[in-house]
Amino acid sequence: MKNTSDSMPFLDHLRELRKRISYSAIAITICSIFAFFFAKELLYILQQPLLADFKDVELIGTGPAEAFIIKLKLALVAGFIFSSPVIFAQIWYFIEPALKENEKKFSIPFVGFCSFFFILGDVFCYYL
Repeated sequence: MKNTSDSMPFLDHLRELRKRISYSAIAITICSIFAFFFAKELLYILQQPLLADFKDVELIGTGPAEAFIIKLKLALVAGFIFSSPVIFAQIWYFIEPALKENEKKFSIPFVGFCSFFFILGDVFCYYL
């Protein structure tokens, strides 16, 4: 059983949470910037199921900035997906201090399995 002197005050929990959210946001931003440069290729990949069923269809933009907005949204979603291992690791780092020593050994499997099954779910949704 943990001693009450080992517990963190409420404001320290908020500081730790803010730190973990900041790291996650930085990872999403970096991955989104990287994905923005490949947005055309990602959009081509996402169009393939549509083009397989409808051979002569062409996607059009109905607004002046729609092509840019679609690339921006695609880069943001791709950035979230690509940074998912970092996000899961930050979730684990936030929870880890409250765990017992024998429970802390699950950190690598937690991050690995969460990332694997999250991306597996994305691939499943793409092909289904």
